Amino acid sequence: MSDPFLDLFLRKVKELKVPAGSGTRPKIALRPLPEPKGSAAGVDGGGGAARVSGKSFRVARAVAVGEGHFDRELELELSPWESSAALEALRSSVELEVASRVKGRVLLDGSAYTPLSKWITRVIRVAMGRAKLSEIIALPKTLEALGKLEELGKKRVTFVSKSPMIKIFKEYLLLKEQGELFEKYVRGRLSRKELKELGRRRELFEPSADVDLIEGEGVSVGLRLGLQEPLKNLLLPSKWKRVLDMALENYKLYTNETYDGRLPKDLCFLGAPVAWWASYGRWKVLIEELGDKPLCLARYREEVGSFPEGLPELLAGAGSTYNVWLTLAHSLSTLKGEQMLEYIKLMSIQKGLGLDEIREELIYVM
Repeated sequence: MSDPFLDLFLRKVKELKVPAGSGTRPKIALRPLPEPKGSAAGVDGGGGAARVSGKSFRVARAVAVGEGHFDRELELELSPWESSAALEALRSSVELEVASRVKGRVLLDGSAYTPLSKWITRVIRVAMGRAKLSEIIALPKTLEALGKLEELGKKRVTFVSKSPMIKIFKEYLLLKEQGELFEKYVRGRLSRKELKELGRRRELFEPSADVDLIEGEGVSVGLRLGLQEPLKNLLLPSKWKRVLDMALENYKLYTNETYDGRLPKDLCFLGAPVAWWASYGRWKVLIEELGDKPLCLARYREEVGSFPEGLPELLAGAGSTYNVWLTLAHSLSTLKGEQMLEYIKLMSIQKGLGLDEIREELIYVM
């Protein structure tokens, strides 16, 4: 006896057609790699959260290690509020603090643009009363992290991400052929929702990420990553001050707490991140550096012909593997389960909570 449900499924499969636009796969052109030279310190961090006596315990630590340099930072936090966003901001703040103390070039594991755009959006959402409770709780550490990133803009820092599954270059190359629509896109006048709908309607995008469009060894042209127009306009000094005041007022309203820490007052003049893809050996990495064009003046997307300044130092520490200082920093900063439990015990003793009240239910964010 035949199965009518299976027959129906097989018939549907046979009727499936590959979208006409899905065969469009632009290649990311590569230029020769520079000669490896110099040395740079690697920075990475780890963190975790747990429930302790009905409260939220968060821990973040970071390590900076390089030739003749070793530094570390640890921060423990006990809060009545649970917030994964607060943990993410706490970890970033600790990493940026350690990076700021390095003399010379810094190789910082992770992205510059992703947290920068996320943090600015979070502050604006809190100011406008549109934020989730988790985002409101994260406001103090988010402001700290933004302030530290602002200071780090004056140093020689290179952000490095191993094979992130982003589609920034692919999106740019595909929309480059769309005429007037491309001009609207690079000015940041298309929302992410509009872009998604546009890609679906014109069958522009397929699941493949940037990393799938890279062949051979080399480094791409740079792509300046600015903010979309509504966000960029709010960074103007007079408007940003009002945003900060409103965000702090709403934070106090929801939590009955005040924030008196560092404020990111000059984000308008922070250099917009520039991204490059670099491929060497078996590694494909996205490299980002804070450029010389202020965020307030940068277009949403813009090609840059320069090379990443930290690439020679990244390659010099690579050998036949990934950069040794970044690898070592990662292994030293990653938070293991037994270490997390020791931190909880330490905090419990300091706060007089009692070890028997601790639930060993751990949530890790590495």
